[in-house]
Amino acid sequence: MNEGLHNTKYGGQYGRLEESLSIDENMISYYGKHYAKQFIRGKPIRFRFRNWAICSSSGYTLNFGIYMERKKQQEKVFGIGGDTVIFLLEKAQITPNQGFKIFFDNCFTSVKLMKYLSDKEFCATGTIQDGTTKNCLMSDKKIMEK
Repeated sequence: MNEGLHNTKYGGQYGRLEESLSIDENMISYYGKHYAKQFIRGKPIRFRFRNWAICSSSGYTLNFGIYMERKKQQEKVFGIGGDTVIFLLEKAQITPNQGFKIFFDNCFTSVKLMKYLSDKEFCATGTIQDGTTKNCLMSDKKIMEK
């Protein structure tokens, strides 16, 4: 087991973090008035807040952020999803070379983000959509589907 996992920065008095961490979104239903509330027709939760969270494999939320479209425009380096990954890692104080494995879905994954995380020595895995791989060499789509 990696020494970084036993560091009190990552566990303290409540135990240590598990090595597998997940970044995903969840929806919080809300029917009151608020500028950050979203409406999506045809969804089970039509009025909602979109919440992004970094969680341990046992389900504990380490940190989260609420998505607000009208937020002050800032430069997006990796797009909304990629910038969210970086934001949550920084906010949860997850640093490279500590033995953590980070998982996320295609909402967050991009070639540019994966290259950045690799360069920073993070161990990350993400699914990716066909057509977003740019010039990456990959097997034929039909072969991958098998």
